Amino acid sequence: MYDGVPLLKGKRVTGFTNGEEAAVDLTEVVPFLVEDELKRIGGLYEKAHRVRPERRNPHSIATIRIVLARLLLRQLHHCPFCGSRSG
Repeated sequence: MYDGVPLLKGKRVTGFTNGEEAAVDLTEVVPFLVEDELKRIGGLYEKAHRVRPERRNPHSIATIRIVLARLLLRQLHHCPFCGSRSG
């Protein structure tokens, strides 16, 4: 956050769609849906070219999700991964 404005507000962003999360049965596993959260904080969400779930590298995807979750949760002033609070 910069001066109280979310980092991605007004920026063109992409990420997993809600449909992609549902396709691999992760909607009940992840703490939030990336598409919904990016839109909620004011990102200009755009669906990118479709990547078939079976072609994803699960190890790199897990790392990316953790990093993204940490960044987005910091926007919410709470990080359940490390227990820290800000603001």
